[in-house]
Amino acid sequence: MLSPREALAAERPAALDLHRITHLPVLVLHAHSSCNCRCIMCDIWKTQQIRALRPDDLVPHLDSIRRLGVRWIVFSGGEPLLNSALPLLCVALRRESIRLTLLTTGLLLEKWAADVAASFDDVIVSLDGPEPVHDAIRRVDGAFSLLQSGILAVRRLRPDLPITARCTVQKANHTRLRETIRAAKQLSLDAISFLAADVSSEAFNRELVWPLGRQNEIALSLAQLPALQFEMGALLCEHAADIERGFIVESPAKLRRIVQHFRAEHRSYAHLPHHRPRFPRGEFLGRVVASPAVRLKPLLALGAVPLRRYGLRLGLWQRIVALRRPICAQREHAGQHRPENRRALHFALPGKIGNRKR
Repeated sequence: MLSPREALAAERPAALDLHRITHLPVLVLHAHSSCNCRCIMCDIWKTQQIRALRPDDLVPHLDSIRRLGVRWIVFSGGEPLLNSALPLLCVALRRESIRLTLLTTGLLLEKWAADVAASFDDVIVSLDGPEPVHDAIRRVDGAFSLLQSGILAVRRLRPDLPITARCTVQKANHTRLRETIRAAKQLSLDAISFLAADVSSEAFNRELVWPLGRQNEIALSLAQLPALQFEMGALLCEHAADIERGFIVESPAKLRRIVQHFRAEHRSYAHLPHHRPRFPRGEFLGRVVASPAVRLKPLLALGAVPLRRYGLRLGLWQRIVALRRPICAQREHAGQHRPENRRALHFALPGKIGNRKR
């Protein structure tokens, strides 16, 4: 009979096999460790150690890339275009018939337009808002203009190359999302994607998770959530056609989850006294639950935002069952409410109706 130690040693190889990667269709390569922007939500630009991926670094791994079945490689960073050897890396990977995507700030697109047009299957640029907002978040004067000229330079050489944008939603641009879509069209982009800012991980060259004070510089406060909800609702209405045709990549459900992401950040700290939900007078975070069995006043009679105008598809003709007061957030967090059994929709209610009886 095997001892416990011998039994553990015998099981270890099998356990390791369970965690071994045998197939990797998408691979992200960090082509350069530094960046040419000083974005307020990122610490990559602070790195002191400059490292760049060279062809000699890549060649020994080509066998592994073939064996793992890699079919798509995304060049990220830092800023990949800071790597002068990037075209040579692309040549080596092109021989393997791998799709290549460039993830870039766009500041060097004009300088490297010929190499980008010849080497990549698609390009994703960072776009944080209309020109003044984008420049402020990037902390680079003229960043928007450089991005615009770079896109035009690539378009002149290869008009059919897909160039899309991604926008990180944060405190500095959460009320400017519709303007960001208009800016994407101004730049002649093919599509735009939105994602919530990551403030609670060790990504983006953070040595440790940011302290709460630093997180609060990027994440939305509870008082700002209604403004984001309003902006997202207006976006869903005014740009429904852009969502339908794929110019806005996310579905309505995924866009609404951006609001939920920031709300969840606050609920994660709800047990701390200084993080309990407190709503300023005149602002209210609401929820409407549709039910044909309850006959109450229509939403407009309560002075709320017109649903049909802002694309919140609950409908004016359905009735209000409950208005969510701040105390309900604590009950729902404790599991006393079961929202999965109801059809619910979040929205911003102006005016002083937070104390209305349920």
